[in-house]
Amino acid sequence: MPSILIVGEHDQAIAPDVQHRETLPLVEATGGTLHMLKDAAHLTPYECPDEIAQLLKEFCLQIGGADGTGAALA
Repeated sequence: MPSILIVGEHDQAIAPDVQHRETLPLVEATGGTLHMLKDAAHLTPYECPDEIAQLLKEFCLQIGGADGTGAALA
């Protein structure tokens, strides 16, 4: 299952070192990727909405095929 993990570098609820140690191996095991946002803490969609939107757009295009039709998942 494709996955993307987006975390804030200044997250105090789930610290980046915990993300790297405990969550990242699970994401990588499924071929997922980690993106750490430098200007964010725990509420990344509110703190960096443009960056989140761009990352999600790229992710959707990646899993949906180059034309966005979902052909890669068929």
